[in-house]
Amino acid sequence: MRGCSWLILLGIALSPISAHAQGNDSFAPTGGRSVLMGNTGVALASDGSAPFSNPATIVRIRDERLAFSVNFYALSLMHFSNFHEPGAVDTSLFGKTNADGTGLLVPTFRVLPSTLCLFFTLQDLAQLDGKAPVDLPPEHVPRTKLAVCFAALESDDVDLQAIRFNGTTPAGPTSQVQSLQRRWSRTFFGLTYSTYLNRNLAIGASLQVAYSYNSFGINSSSLSNKLGGGTVASTLGTSGSGYSFELTSVLGVSYHYEPFTFGASLRLPSLHVFSAYKGSFNRSTAGADNDAALVASASGSMRSSAPVRAAAGIGFVWKKLTLELDGAVDLPISDELSGDFSVSTSRSAAAGLTQLPSHEKYGVRDRVTFDPSMGAEYFMSPTFSVLSGISANFTSLEPLHPAPSVGNLVQARTNHVGAALGIGSYWQGGEMLLGFQFDFGWGQALVANPYVVPNDWAIVDTQAYSLTFVIAGATDLGAIIRMVRQITQGVPPPARVPPATAAPTPQLSPP
Repeated sequence: MRGCSWLILLGIALSPISAHAQGNDSFAPTGGRSVLMGNTGVALASDGSAPFSNPATIVRIRDERLAFSVNFYALSLMHFSNFHEPGAVDTSLFGKTNADGTGLLVPTFRVLPSTLCLFFTLQDLAQLDGKAPVDLPPEHVPRTKLAVCFAALESDDVDLQAIRFNGTTPAGPTSQVQSLQRRWSRTFFGLTYSTYLNRNLAIGASLQVAYSYNSFGINSSSLSNKLGGGTVASTLGTSGSGYSFELTSVLGVSYHYEPFTFGASLRLPSLHVFSAYKGSFNRSTAGADNDAALVASASGSMRSSAPVRAAAGIGFVWKKLTLELDGAVDLPISDELSGDFSVSTSRSAAAGLTQLPSHEKYGVRDRVTFDPSMGAEYFMSPTFSVLSGISANFTSLEPLHPAPSVGNLVQARTNHVGAALGIGSYWQGGEMLLGFQFDFGWGQALVANPYVVPNDWAIVDTQAYSLTFVIAGATDLGAIIRMVRQITQGVPPPARVPPATAAPTPQLSPP
């Protein structure tokens, strides 16, 4: 227990706020067991994923396990197809190109967001007739529980700077310098309440503040020879930064009918609180027949709503084996992301600079998606188990439609499939989980096309491979408090009884 207490304190101290994908609801890992069982948890959640997958399941969490912390470390490879020649080429200026090596492969290693939940029982333990719900001591179960949780359910972090490309076209040499940066996160903080209506039926609800942050920048500068002599210099860039606060809620129900447990949850439409956004767009061309330059800046509000999500799951527990099968549907009730901006556009002209103010609105629609997941845990012994699972998370964003404006609020969309494998170690009042999750993603990304005049946006295919290392632990809050007291007050640990005079240790029941 003491070792796990140190693990939990270290996890809390080192919990980062960083990095995994816009338009993929509940994709970022939230609970160790949930991740290693294929991102399941609608029926049998017992970790930090419970308040988000199904609030009703927090009554299943044993009383002595009050603190959960989990850390994730990911090694990933991202490939952009034809990054340096992403679209059609203006052959009248540059000729027909056949450049090689236009793809881009980027390896990264990062620490993903951590989840922290505290669970409390709001009343004394009560005796219930018959068998208690699955995975709880048969003598008592908590009737009513409250959880306080912090978690990031969506995140994306791509930072590519000083991307260089030198090649040759039929017109002569070409040189590009580009940069691409995306940061997206949706973080939830709130309270979860759950109670038993009888020995088999539990209901629950979560009320959460959702903070969404969107920051991006795509910039391209190129110099290329043109047919007939001369040089074309061109630039294209866009950037933006904004945040949005929303109030959202999740309702859940859980019903146990031995050996099965059924769960269902519904995330309701979000209530917008406040937001802010600022962005820019620039484009210029020199050396061509239609030389021009444009700079636009925008400010206003950005609304980012967590999608309405309905989920259902069934869990099966028999002797040493636990199985769970879940499915979740994202419903397109409103825009995934929308903006209401005041825009100032400046253009170069023969007579001089012209400026035009405007009011513009942009929206990124959702689409219906279905995300299945399945997981299993098998106990090799009362204190050791093996976990595995598979899952899919399809983007709820519609295909990208780039425009030469400040309105490109979304720059990528990705679908994911994954598989996980891990082990669990258990003792009285604590647990530790270790494992890996492999993920494959495919989708689209927005990049600049320097071989048309003026430069314009193009869509390229992307592929991503990642391996996530999962470390999760749980212990009782009392053990942490006792350890801190020993450190701060110098209280020695309880003395050990010599083996020769030790009293017999009673046998513990399996967890």
